[in-house]
Amino acid sequence: MQAVRLQLFRENIGGALDLLEAAHATHPDPRYAEQAAKIRGWLQHLGSREAYLAAQEAQYRQLRWRAGLKLLEKRIRILLGRKTRKMVERRTHNPSSSSSSVRSPPSRRGACWMPAAARAAWPWRWPR
Repeated sequence: MQAVRLQLFRENIGGALDLLEAAHATHPDPRYAEQAAKIRGWLQHLGSREAYLAAQEAQYRQLRWRAGLKLLEKRIRILLGRKTRKMVERRTHNPSSSSSSVRSPPSRRGACWMPAAARAAWPWRWPR
C-alpha cells in the first residue's frame, strides 16, 4: 500500500493501479480491491469524450466561481472602506518604507522614471 501511495504521489495512476492488481492477485485482500475501485472511479471521466468535457467544464466553472467570489469580496471591502482604511493605517505606521517601495508616475508628459545617470548609459537615445 505504501508503494501505491508513492505512485499516486508521483501522479503515476496507471502504475499504482498495476501494483494494486498484482498485489490483489497475489494476496486477495479487500483493501486492494477497494483502493483499485477508488482509483478507477477517478478515471471514469476518461471513458468517453463527453464525460471528459463535462469534467473539464465543471472544473473550469468551479475555478471561475472561486475567483468571482474573491473579486466580489474585494469590491465589497473597497465599497465599505475597509481596504482603504487598512492601507492608510499601514502607511501611517511606517511612512518611510511605503514611500520608497512605491513610485509615483511622472508628473510631466514625457518625463521618465529612470534616473538621469541610467538614461545616459542607455544604449539608445530617448525620443524628444
